Amino acid sequence: MTRTGTNRRGKSYSYYSCAGCHQKGKSVCKGRHIPAAVLDDIILSNLKQQLLTPDRLASLLQTLADRQSAKTDAVDRRLISLQREVADTDERLRRLYRSIEDGIVELDDILRERTATLKSERERAKAAFDRARAQCGTVATIDPAKINAFAG
Repeated sequence: MTRTGTNRRGKSYSYYSCAGCHQKGKSVCKGRHIPAAVLDDIILSNLKQQLLTPDRLASLLQTLADRQSAKTDAVDRRLISLQREVADTDERLRRLYRSIEDGIVELDDILRERTATLKSERERAKAAFDRARAQCGTVATIDPAKINAFAG
């Protein structure tokens, strides 16, 4: 079937017609025309009956929920790793500052550079943590009432 149409008296009519008849003539097919709205309704209702069944929707939604859960787990692991990195960098900076305050280490250009590097690492880790936290979303629950509402 191929979509065809006509315009009569300023009104547009859409039909589905046999493509064989359209290309090869009436010897192939009688060339019946079906109004597009009628065939679209038939097709959509059949698709709904066969594809949007509660069991099928539950299966599809469960697959999506499982994927989302796996993604959330990966983000959670990343958040923990970034928290450790921020805490580690903070601790290293505290030790450096304590060493300077206690007079164990003298503040020189190399130490200034190291301190700046550690601060930069800490800011990078904090920014990455904030981005990862922003990606966290709520986990959707799948219940029969929602599935039936969607399928209905």
